[in-house]
Amino acid sequence: MSWKGRARWARPLSLVFFFVMRRPNLSFVIVFCWAVAAVGALVFGLTVQREGVAGCAGFAFVALLIGVVLGELVPVRLPLRGGDEETNLSTVFSLALLMYSGLAAALIAQAAASLIQDVVARKPVWRSAFNIGQYILCLAAADVVLTLFGVQAGRVVGLSTLSEIIAVLLAGAAFFAVNFLVVGMAVARHQNTRLHTHLGNDIRTAALLAGVSVSLAPLVLAALDDSPWLLALFVLPFLAVHRSGRLACASAYQAMHDALTGLPNRARFRRLVDEAIAGADDTTRFTVMLLDLNRFKDINDTLGHHYGDLMLQAAAARLRGALRDVDAIARLGGDEFAVLIQADTTESVVERLTAALRPAVELDGFLLEVDASIGTAHYPDDGTNLETLLRRADVAMYSAKSRHLSHVAYSSDIDDYDPARLALVADLRRGMNAGELVLHYQPKLDLQTQTVSAVEALVRWKHPKLGLLQPAAFVDMAEHTGLIKPLTHDVLKQALRQCAAWRTQGVELQVAVNVSPRSLLDRELVNTVASTLAVTGLSGADLKLEITETAIMIDPDAALKVLNQLAAMGVGLSIDDFGTGYSSLEYLRRLPVNEVKIDRSFVSNMARDDSDRAIVRSTIELAANLNLTVVAEGVEDRETLEDLARLGCAQAQGHFIGRPVSAARLPASLAESPTQQSSNSTAGAWTVAMTA
Repeated sequence: MSWKGRARWARPLSLVFFFVMRRPNLSFVIVFCWAVAAVGALVFGLTVQREGVAGCAGFAFVALLIGVVLGELVPVRLPLRGGDEETNLSTVFSLALLMYSGLAAALIAQAAASLIQDVVARKPVWRSAFNIGQYILCLAAADVVLTLFGVQAGRVVGLSTLSEIIAVLLAGAAFFAVNFLVVGMAVARHQNTRLHTHLGNDIRTAALLAGVSVSLAPLVLAALDDSPWLLALFVLPFLAVHRSGRLACASAYQAMHDALTGLPNRARFRRLVDEAIAGADDTTRFTVMLLDLNRFKDINDTLGHHYGDLMLQAAAARLRGALRDVDAIARLGGDEFAVLIQADTTESVVERLTAALRPAVELDGFLLEVDASIGTAHYPDDGTNLETLLRRADVAMYSAKSRHLSHVAYSSDIDDYDPARLALVADLRRGMNAGELVLHYQPKLDLQTQTVSAVEALVRWKHPKLGLLQPAAFVDMAEHTGLIKPLTHDVLKQALRQCAAWRTQGVELQVAVNVSPRSLLDRELVNTVASTLAVTGLSGADLKLEITETAIMIDPDAALKVLNQLAAMGVGLSIDDFGTGYSSLEYLRRLPVNEVKIDRSFVSNMARDDSDRAIVRSTIELAANLNLTVVAEGVEDRETLEDLARLGCAQAQGHFIGRPVSAARLPASLAESPTQQSSNSTAGAWTVAMTA
């Protein structure tokens, strides 16, 4: 057959190549595989029609056929960069058969051997058809090279000239080039990776294997030339290669996998992420996810490490079962796992993973519940290299753990290690020492007397370059860097000193100060409050501390001790943002609080949303039954204010009543407020005090 004739069957394959490489979907991978099988069947039919089956006779054919079949049934496993892969020594005998008996005999032997192996391995029909098809194309490519060099396949007994040796080497190279390309196309599309990346991972190993197989094929021919029985001498070397491959795979597996769970380890995960980055283009999106089991230390400490290991094995099996084939999971160490998500389906993967962990795990009669905190970082938005993605996923994971959430996606707002935030931390430390923290005060209106009886102190940072910064810009940062303690103590001292100054003006106002979760657990908070009250000459009733439900629930017992000490001093205690946290009525009954603040998310929309109004009404009724004062935040209009008064709310706070302003501007702000126009208002009291 001429080269032009042989090229006719190559055109359909090129069209399939173009079509499939544009559509990275599993269904199109299957279409591609069937297309390869179809082209292979066409080549097979044309070859058998042209050559017949005369070459499929004789002892030499049977001996080589046995070699092809055994080579398929007993593959050699090798540890390649992309993972353990199989290579078949059947190609040694199929190439020898091509040169000894012709293309038709080689195709029949290789197709039969591939079919037997796939049936034994129970591979799907489409994969079996693909394997046979790609082998046919590989042998046909080798036959084309032999023909171009004038070597007549089927008549090669010994290789006596340099041109014949070169022809055989190039024919073997063509065989493996087609195999590497066609199989690589299917695998790359199935794994949604770029073709050149997939091929580049293992090309040197594949080239070495090709050289070995091609070099052995002429030796098989030489043995046949003397006596087919000499083929038995190849059995022992092939068994040695097979055993060496198994040992190499076992060693590589141990180096790249966790011994306890069987999952890939940190080194393997790093390699997978590096490969994903190396194969990325402008459209590539993938996610690195870190997952940490919650309360795992309690299991280890209570039941022992044996049960901890069993829990890790159970969790690993569940997590692996919840992922798709294209995703990867690894155990990084301890109770921390990493997941590589190849497509932008983070939320659905998080849902599957959390659902997989939700059912209780039974371990030797113990029913143990486990859940996880998950942090994610997205390529390329959150990082374009491995170290950045892992670090930012770790930041997000610890944010989820500290906030009692199942999943947090990375953002710069939660990253204390962002260079800009690190610079801001240094500025904050300096700024506190330089007195740059200032307080603004927002009034609280007593809805029964229509007077301002209290104010809330809200911290601001007068940054020399960035201007006046709101709390959102630095308070959370201070909470996570250890600066929250001096910040809270500074705010307390400023607020109480200002309260004492107002008292000398004849204006009696209670001042409220927000206390962060970490500060609530600080034993020195009680001492700071006591000493500052003593210095300013104020009583505990002049101060109210506002705490969040979340702060209480971090360590309820420790928080209760601190709150009881503060309550014993007469300090008022208020639960801020009530209804948005985690506290139960049981904790509300036990805590020595005398006030709850309804979160603005319910109050600001209660005039337009019956559900929000019902929540506000129920909270007011609940507080009345528990002898608690209710403060409504977020009052933005008169309608809401009047509705709150009708419902029996004690105090209100919001922009309609007064915005946060400095202590110097507070009297004027109250005088301008639509709620403070009567002579008995606090603004009036200020006027009297200042003109006396």
